[in-house]
Amino acid sequence: MSAEATNPATPGPVTGAAARWRARIDLRRLGRAALLGPAARDRLPDAIGHVAEAHRAHHPDADLEPLRRAWVLAESSHRGQMRKSGEPYITHPLAVTLILAELGAETTTLTASLLHDTVEDTEVTLDQVGKEFGAEVRFLVDGVTKLEKVDYGAAAEPETFRKMLVATGNDVRVMSIKLADRLHNMRTLGVMRPEK
Repeated sequence: MSAEATNPATPGPVTGAAARWRARIDLRRLGRAALLGPAARDRLPDAIGHVAEAHRAHHPDADLEPLRRAWVLAESSHRGQMRKSGEPYITHPLAVTLILAELGAETTTLTASLLHDTVEDTEVTLDQVGKEFGAEVRFLVDGVTKLEKVDYGAAAEPETFRKMLVATGNDVRVMSIKLADRLHNMRTLGVMRPEK
């Protein structure tokens, strides 16, 4: 048996699952590279290219212009903010949007997911979101923001479920953005203290 065959670090043939896994790794690398340099706007396709690619796999004729504009607003609004991991904060909305793109969400949902933390964590207002992206994106961003305020401590209580339904405005897309948000947060729990 050759050394290559026994070395687990030697890459094997690229299967469909392996290609998707490597694409996620590349997204993390590209996202950081695009965000950390002085000319981040010049490298826009690097940072959001995987989202667009995943979106086009499900919606080949999708108009990507709203995503591009949402990316520019989210990136500039979150500039200078960092996650607890030390990464630029924009990597979070980008990862949430990729999760939804891989699941086949449509452009409006992806646009709202890129903007889901702008109203809560930056100077951007819901009115600005509505003016720039329309009432539907505004509604989704507002719903996700309202879900953030629901007390999940007593998650099994009927009142909590009622508040969640009211916050979503009976639109499942609000909940899908929030679930993708929580999923990405859980994937990055490694930087949190164990008691958190």
